[in-house]
Formats: sequence, structure tokens, C-alpha cells
Amino acid sequence: MSRFSVAVAAMLAGLVLACSHAGPASPERAVSAGPIGEPRPFAALYRLDCCRQSNLLATVRGDGESLSVAVAAGPAGTVVEAWMGVDGGWLRNGGERCVRMLPPGMLPLAGGAAVPLDPWLGALLLGGIVPLDARPSPRGAGWVEASAHGVTASWLVSGEIVTKVETARDGESGPALAVTLAEHHGHIPGRLVFRAGSESGELVLVEWRSAAAPLRPAWVTAPPCRER
Repeated sequence: MSRFSVAVAAMLAGLVLACSHAGPASPERAVSAGPIGEPRPFAALYRLDCCRQSNLLATVRGDGESLSVAVAAGPAGTVVEAWMGVDGGWLRNGGERCVRMLPPGMLPLAGGAAVPLDPWLGALLLGGIVPLDARPSPRGAGWVEASAHGVTASWLVSGEIVTKVETARDGESGPALAVTLAEHHGHIPGRLVFRAGSESGELVLVEWRSAAAPLRPAWVTAPPCRER
């Protein structure tokens, strides 16, 4: 698999968006105001700069349980596609008739690194949403966190919006993924600057709409690729 294709898919897979309705917080809840809720089905278009490439277009569909991503580069068309579910996913480079498996909740990056991210967490991240079970974080004022499957995610909430999100594997120091959210449309961030290991990039929102839950694409049934 090419360094570019793996890194782009990793940054996006679950790179991703979700639409939700923020509900009122109870007095016991960690966040007294802000976008508290669960992911809803969505379709979105982004401009992407990542992995030493620029002016890419990323089409993303998801619902918090599954995620479909297609990345296109100018006249070359689709250069990589990814599908993620709760049990893992698949990746296909443009023009290939074979697929590569993605492990559950882990997105591989160039250089052998991996990011702890799944469709649910990715939807919360890119939708600018704080989960219902978030609790106060020892990081200080404004920070809340939630843990699942050996991963802890932290959200920095300022007023009605999320401004930073970091994820880390339990027992490890430092974030595996760090994202700054800005230029919000309501609670949905219009710009996301991210770093994971030695890779960094930026997503700029072009269009967002509600949509039906994504269907599992037919290409995932293709035979596994033979590694060269």
C-alpha cells in the first residue's frame, strides 16, 4: 500500500462527520452547556490537505456506527476509498480490484503508527459533539472525557462549542491524535487541523446535509490484496 493512500485513509476513516441535536444538560452532567448528544446520519464534502498533498476532495457519509469515505484528487478522480464498521473495515486504492483490511478501532498511518479512532468517536469529533457519558477531566476547566475499548477521548468545551479533541490509548502518555476545531457552523466545525504522529493535515467543510445511513459498498467483497 502506498504511503499516501494509507495516510489519507487513516486521517479520514472515521474521519468524518455526524449530525446531532444537542440536548439540555442535567445539573450532574459534566458539561453545563454545549453540544451534548449522539451522532446522526450525515453526508459531507471537505477540502483536504494531508500527507504532503493539497486540494483533495473528501466525500464522507456516516451515522456513528459505520463510515464511508472517498478521496479524489483533481482529474485523477478517486484515489482511495475506505469503509469502517464497529468490527473493522476495508480500504481500496483507486483502480485496484482488491481490498486491504483495517483493524477494529485502529487506523494505520504511514511509518507504522496507528490512531485509536472508530466511526462513533470520529463522528463525535468531526460533528463537534460531546457524548452523553462525558465526565469531568483532571486536565482542568472546560475539559471532559470518556473512555471505551482501551481509549480515552478528551474534549475542550468553550461556551457552546468544542474547540479541541484529543485521543490516547490507556496507559500511554501524550495524545495519539490531536485536533483543533474552528470556524463553527452552529456546533459543527468548519475547519479541523489535526496531527497524528508525524502526519498532520487540515479539513475544510464545503457542504453538509442530513442523509440516510451509509450502505456497505459492494467493493468490500473483492479479494484481499497481495502485499508486495
